[in-house]
Amino acid sequence: MSEMGDKAGIGKTGRMRFKAHGITCRDCAADIETVLIEKDGITSASVDYDTDIIDVSFNTEHMDKKDVYKAVRKIGFKVDILKD
Repeated sequence: MSEMGDKAGIGKTGRMRFKAHGITCRDCAADIETVLIEKDGITSASVDYDTDIIDVSFNTEHMDKKDVYKAVRKIGFKVDILKD
């Protein structure tokens, strides 16, 4: 899991989980984590290659769920939002 402490500032944390389609290797999973954590407002991102689950935490003062979904989709994988 990648994390960035002060990057997103202090605020409430939101969480979203996605089922990705097309992750073919562990390096791809690591690349997804890196790309997501570089987004302003995302505080952590982890990808489980074995289950294709992407787990994202974000600062709700910087982004909402729609912004997180767009960031994940922009990486290039088809994803489904999972209900908690």
